[in-house]
Amino acid sequence: MRFVTIILSLSYLYKPKAPYKQRIKDGHILREFGKFHEKEGTGIKDASKLPFPREVILESFCREYLWEEDEDMQCTMRNMVTYLADYQEGVGVENLDMMGGIYGNNYMDELKKFPDEEQMKLFAEKILSKENVEKEKKYEEFKKLVDRDRDIFHDKMVTFHLDLNRHPKKT
Repeated sequence: MRFVTIILSLSYLYKPKAPYKQRIKDGHILREFGKFHEKEGTGIKDASKLPFPREVILESFCREYLWEEDEDMQCTMRNMVTYLADYQEGVGVENLDMMGGIYGNNYMDELKKFPDEEQMKLFAEKILSKENVEKEKKYEEFKKLVDRDRDIFHDKMVTFHLDLNRHPKKT
């Protein structure tokens, strides 16, 4: 009888193997994405730079959101999944930003070498340059995709959470 009592009292330690392994894998994927995104910075980036495919990261977000019970952490995850949309196919090697890459390419640091009056003139010339205007157009095209994907990713994560057919049993 004492043996049965001990077994029953330790039963909370039992974790189903497949879901537990998946949670470990998802946690790893999300930590790697978080570290990578922090290092990569702002702007629109090529999806090929990601440490894992976008869909794999998105599915990990969905599963972890489903398991998460802390509302603050769920809110953080809803915000983080929107950063995944910043990674788009076909952007290329150079990240895109709304100023055509002026801020992301240390251009502002280079300007500081000049007197204030000349800085403004050089900055205006750079913004109006044909190369920069083309980069801004490319940014605007990809920004539409980012905005669309942010909504899709957010909705997918929340609906995944509400889909009772996919809800694993928490044991």
